[in-house]
Parts: sequence; structure tokens; C-alpha cells
Amino acid sequence: MISLLSDFIMTYSDLKEVAINFKNQVKSYNEISSILGILRYSAIHLVVYRHKVQKKKSDSKHKISKESVISIKREISRLMQNQEKVNSAKIRKNYGLTMSTKTAR
Repeated sequence: MISLLSDFIMTYSDLKEVAINFKNQVKSYNEISSILGILRYSAIHLVVYRHKVQKKKSDSKHKISKESVISIKREISRLMQNQEKVNSAKIRKNYGLTMSTKTAR
């Protein structure tokens, strides 16, 4: 049989499409590999494996807004200037936040 690759250069997607078409015509992997002039394992890989697009991992949602973060930092610096003890309970109380102390940390 004449090799398709010797006639012209095929891209990976074209080669994959041809291999899948041959498999749909109920040809064996040995027949596909000899027609395309590739290894049998390469023919199997072309037909069986699908390219998976990796999804972007989503970031965790912010518990508080950026404005709240800036206000908390201002409150911390004000408490440090007054040489008071800085803790999350005090920040929550002075700033009037409704979040838990762990979130304020």
C-alpha cells in the first residue's frame, strides 16, 4: 500500500481525522498504521486519545471587599500607634464588622 505521508505532509489534526475515519470504516490498527506509515501504537493513540483542555482553576471567593481590607489595615495601624493590643476581636468591634474573628485575621 502507498503511504499517505510520502505524498504530502499532514498536520497532527489531519492525521488524527484520517485515522478516526479509517477506524469508523472498521479497519484494524495494523491496517491503519500500514496505510498511514506510522507505528501501530501511534495509530491507537490517534484514534483513542482525546485532547483535554485543562480548565483554569478558580480562585477562592473573597470574604470581604478590598475597601474593607484597607479599612482593617487602617484600624490596625491606628491601634499600633496608640500602642494598644491588636487582635481580631478588637478590630471587629471597632470597625463594626459582622464576620467571624477567623475571617478578620
